[in-house]
Amino acid sequence: MDKKFILPMLAVALLQRCDLNAQWVQTNGLNHENVPSIVVRGSSIFAAGTDVFRSTDSGANWLKADSGLTNQLGFFASVYTFAFNDTYIFAGSEAGIFRSTNNGSKWTSINRAVEASSFAFIDSALIAGTAFGGLYLSADNGVTWKSIRDDSMYEDVTSMAVLGSQLIVGTDGDGLFLTTDNGTSWLNTHNIHMEPNVKALAVMTNGMQTPSLFVAGRFGFFYSSPDSGNTWTTLQTMEPYEMTSLIVYGSTLFAGTYNAGVLLSTDMGVSWNEINTGLPGTTVLSLAICGSTLYAGTDTSGLWRRPLAEVISDVGNQTEQIPSQFVLEQNYPNPFNPSTTIAFAVPLKARVTLKIFDVMGREVATVVSEEMPAGTYARHWNASNFSSGIYFYRLQTGSVSITKKLILLR
Repeated sequence: MDKKFILPMLAVALLQRCDLNAQWVQTNGLNHENVPSIVVRGSSIFAAGTDVFRSTDSGANWLKADSGLTNQLGFFASVYTFAFNDTYIFAGSEAGIFRSTNNGSKWTSINRAVEASSFAFIDSALIAGTAFGGLYLSADNGVTWKSIRDDSMYEDVTSMAVLGSQLIVGTDGDGLFLTTDNGTSWLNTHNIHMEPNVKALAVMTNGMQTPSLFVAGRFGFFYSSPDSGNTWTTLQTMEPYEMTSLIVYGSTLFAGTYNAGVLLSTDMGVSWNEINTGLPGTTVLSLAICGSTLYAGTDTSGLWRRPLAEVISDVGNQTEQIPSQFVLEQNYPNPFNPSTTIAFAVPLKARVTLKIFDVMGREVATVVSEEMPAGTYARHWNASNFSSGIYFYRLQTGSVSITKKLILLR
């Protein structure tokens, strides 16, 4: 039977389309790997370990995408994290930063000096966070790099989150820092009552005018802010649990932990349930959501997956309360590259369409076209195959039509 906890959390959510599997099932090919990061790019899923691993069958089987990170260097090099844009995939490892132009088949070293443990894209700039060297920014896809660490910022960057044009950085020792100008200037948003050792960051956008920021502290505290760190709610947690990863699905939070497996919260982190049936061990290093499947990377047992429908009712339709009117939120982030989230509310059961149009008024994509019950929803548009520019998205049902502008910025 699942137990209830109140615990902390971290980092990064991925929403694309993949197949379901039954319960927690171990995938083949990473059975004894540490998996500190998982990322989805198109029809491929990448997992970090003693090399880069890639799956093209929704995570059922895994193969080394390339032995280059080991063979090129002549020694063992653990991979920590990934990032990607339309052209490149980036891998951060203990041997520096690598880049692939062919979906991970081959890798090239682009920076031996920066041992990146986390990545973030803000506009078109790639930010690399390190455990001992602070922060670095590249505006040319990794060709050149510059340090953007503030002098008051502790060098150990643990996590990063992007809220529109804001980059929020968690550190191990100095709390949170925020920049709106790609690191030219920094604001320390650390609250005096907040633990300075940040373990994890995550952002929830589901139907909210302002996204909520979640912060996990190292020593058993969890914090939430509805306004980018100006005000905070503090929840003391059950020590000595530590979070390793956090992802958001609608209004649901999933957390990976060092000693409590995978946890789920449906009340903004106030309470947590274990969802560990079939999952051996308790240390989960990374989490990802791919379509309707939840993935968990462990410390010694490789990668596991489980259908979201087993742990969440009404998957994809997070309906906390019945809205009073039709609402179309501004997409987030905006500008974006290459994907964005569009939240909307439907006050009654209706046939709903959500479509994307170019500046000439031509329909270029359909995000939603279905009958939906009353509720609040969030849908994702991946514009990987579209060029930079201004687009419009329109919510339509019956006589109601609402249109807003979004910007794809490469």
